[in-house]
Amino acid sequence: MKKLLLLSVIGIISWTSYSDITNGTLPSVYKTQDNSQSQLNINYKRITVNPGDTVLSIVEKINPHKSLSIEKVMSDFKKLNPGCKPNKIEIGQSYNFPQY
Repeated sequence: MKKLLLLSVIGIISWTSYSDITNGTLPSVYKTQDNSQSQLNINYKRITVNPGDTVLSIVEKINPHKSLSIEKVMSDFKKLNPGCKPNKIEIGQSYNFPQY
């Protein structure tokens, strides 16, 4: 029984150490990245999300006659909204959407 308990403790310590090393546990406040919007040179429009809106649908509305690359739109959205994932936008919240 002692061997099983010891093996479990070693397993938990190993798993948490691996998780800490690969993903990290420090908040993003301590990361040294300069994501200031003034240096990005991306035009944007601040829009409040309505039910049924997605990042792509909003960007297509504000850029009606443009052929847009999904990868570029998602990349620019992430740059304009640090810490926010494009697939996790919330209804009623305002975000910066790239305007081309």
